[in-house]
Amino acid sequence: MFLLYALLYFAIIFLLGWGVLVGTSIYNMYIDRMLDTKIGGWLQSQDYIMVQLFPPAENIRSMAEMENLYINLAAIYKNISEKDLFQEGKVLETFTFEVHSRGGQVSFYVRLNRNYMPLLRSSLTAHYPGAEVIETPDPLLTWPDEWKGKAGPYVKMSGTDIVMGAKTDMHPLKSWKLFQREDNNPLSDPISTLITALENIEPDDYTVLQYILKPKIDGDKISKWKDELKALRKEFKENANVEVDDNGGIQLLTKQESNILNAAEMKIVGENYHVKIRGCFFTATGGPNRMLGQVMSYFKQFASEMQFIKPDGSTKTTQTAENRYYGPFLDKVYWKREGQIREQRIYKNMKKRLFAAGSEPKYMNVESLAALFHFPSTTLIDQSLASRVTSGEGAAGALTSGSAPRDLPI
Repeated sequence: MFLLYALLYFAIIFLLGWGVLVGTSIYNMYIDRMLDTKIGGWLQSQDYIMVQLFPPAENIRSMAEMENLYINLAAIYKNISEKDLFQEGKVLETFTFEVHSRGGQVSFYVRLNRNYMPLLRSSLTAHYPGAEVIETPDPLLTWPDEWKGKAGPYVKMSGTDIVMGAKTDMHPLKSWKLFQREDNNPLSDPISTLITALENIEPDDYTVLQYILKPKIDGDKISKWKDELKALRKEFKENANVEVDDNGGIQLLTKQESNILNAAEMKIVGENYHVKIRGCFFTATGGPNRMLGQVMSYFKQFASEMQFIKPDGSTKTTQTAENRYYGPFLDKVYWKREGQIREQRIYKNMKKRLFAAGSEPKYMNVESLAALFHFPSTTLIDQSLASRVTSGEGAAGALTSGSAPRDLPI
């Protein structure tokens, strides 16, 4: 009899526990769907616009000022309460900086909520006098919503998300300070590599490089970084070799180890953006993946002691099965279809500037971000890009911020 009561007791506990789990799961599913609906409705009600950025005719302070520009743009975001989220579906939005090259004609764009246009214009004017912001149609507006083997004249495409390769994003990429002196004169301008490559693509090629940004970092990520940094400090100290510097001082860590720790510490306490980088390459002839190599040669400049950038393997449209015996079979049977699916997916992500789709977004500090994307220094590159608009209020041929330039690139 005791055994029967015991079994009955455990059965009731099990059923009650299972019921709680099922009920919680159903409740969470309801909340997720409700929020998806509210968020989707709220986002659709926002007015997103595309603007083209024209660099100033003379620019010698590109990277330092770009860091300040990113800090200013972070003011777009304020803390959104749970009440705002649950009642109205308000979320932290993204904005996108883009570099397009149509057959060698390079253009800069930003996609953002119209509400933030005044902030973008004022920030740009403050940090880049003479730069212009022109509202323009999306250059991809007439392209189909889905990739079915053709977009305008382009019949071949490839693409990939571009991600930081280290296991953790606690480690930053190179800062702009390694490319520029304190007096703002650049030692070298890394983006000139990209501009040169994009200016020299084939006339029938089109390249899109997108930086999708969300200036928000959560406390859990900071806590995780602090734990990782603590473990790294311990590892360095346990493996330390005592060194004597030129002044007779004793140090436990090497200069490289100290640089690694200092860079991570600065990232933890500094301003960070949640970042997704995406590259898509189109051609009217064939072999679009050749453009990826040119773009990646640009990103290789930013590798630091503990961080680097690489194409994301899960989103890259071109893969090769290298096995000697099974490679040709897998290429023909599996990768051909897999590549088509990936093309459709990344094309959609590019067209809609999707942040959550594709690879996992990573956190990047503003110093590294300013090195990755900034206005090129006119002391180091050809003047053709900067001279598309005349700087100086009232100068001959100058255009106000609401007027379209005569030679507006499409």
